[in-house]
Amino acid sequence: MKKLISIFILSLLFINTKADTHYINSGNFYYIPSSLTVDVNDTVVWLNVQGFHNVNFDISSTTGNSFGNPVSFISSPTGADTIYIHKFTVPGYYEYDCSVGSHAASGMIGNVTVNAITDCNGVANGTSLTDTCGVCQQAYIYNFVTHIPTYLNDTLNVVLGPTEILVMPNDPQNPLWNSSCDSSVYDIISNSADHTILEIAIDTCGLASTLDGPGPFTVFAPTDAAFNALPAGTISSLLSNLPALIDILKYHVVGDSVMSSMLSNGQTVTTLEGSDVTVTISGGNVYIENAMVTVADIVGDNGVVHVIDAVLLPASPSNINELKSDDKIIYTMDILGKIVVGQEKKNMILFDIYESGKTIRRLVIN
Repeated sequence: MKKLISIFILSLLFINTKADTHYINSGNFYYIPSSLTVDVNDTVVWLNVQGFHNVNFDISSTTGNSFGNPVSFISSPTGADTIYIHKFTVPGYYEYDCSVGSHAASGMIGNVTVNAITDCNGVANGTSLTDTCGVCQQAYIYNFVTHIPTYLNDTLNVVLGPTEILVMPNDPQNPLWNSSCDSSVYDIISNSADHTILEIAIDTCGLASTLDGPGPFTVFAPTDAAFNALPAGTISSLLSNLPALIDILKYHVVGDSVMSSMLSNGQTVTTLEGSDVTVTISGGNVYIENAMVTVADIVGDNGVVHVIDAVLLPASPSNINELKSDDKIIYTMDILGKIVVGQEKKNMILFDIYESGKTIRRLVIN
């Protein structure tokens, strides 16, 4: 992916710096065309059709006043086939004439308009770039506490706060940059050999179209191994209880594109289910609640997927009396996400998972 991005960036640089050459014919008392519009870094060649001429971008031969051009220059008079060649590197409006004899007074005058190079956002010398999908992407400052991006027209004199980072449009860490146009977060999951159960769960709940939509989304994607680590019968029980399954799946999705570089230790991120998940960074590993991120930053065109090694479970309700009387425990897990079988140890925090998908946290004190 990085190689493809690099190739595309190089092609963009080539396109942006591609310069054209323009020709002006010079004869007795005329320049044709007399008015010309070019871009910065374009070259203009004055060809001599007949006579003895020059190009004067300095002092007007008729008024004696400066043209006031962005850059002033004058060529030596010549009868050669090529009068002068000039590369325009400064944008602006230029006037000129032929200072030989009475040519200027006889109408041998001209002008050149030099346009500044604008980015895809219409900003002169801006930093925005067009990605593979044709989307104009701006640089932005990302605040990894508020999760609010501040978009920039240029990156000059940017001052970053302690909780901010600068994200360039084509940065591989930018989740908004589309390196391909046919890879949504749902596509990433459905094309993964390690996420068949998650795909089935998403399809069962009818969430595929949502995760295939505009986004942006961040998906914490448990592997098949993570689902299979749950007690026997759990998966089939969840698949038959759509409200509970939908809540659990939404607990794995954030309505924003959050790359691993944007996460910080102790940070809380709000999921589509409505509850927060806590980020822990320890020993070089990133944890979302009790699940470790095993593969980070799989970027799609509508968000990013992080692979995790455990299923996340929303902690609700807080009181067992809020449960329905016929709701049954299907398994119990400890704070590390391991299934507890047999004797429960004293002063142990446990989580009871019910058929409804609800979770009760309790402390064993006996």
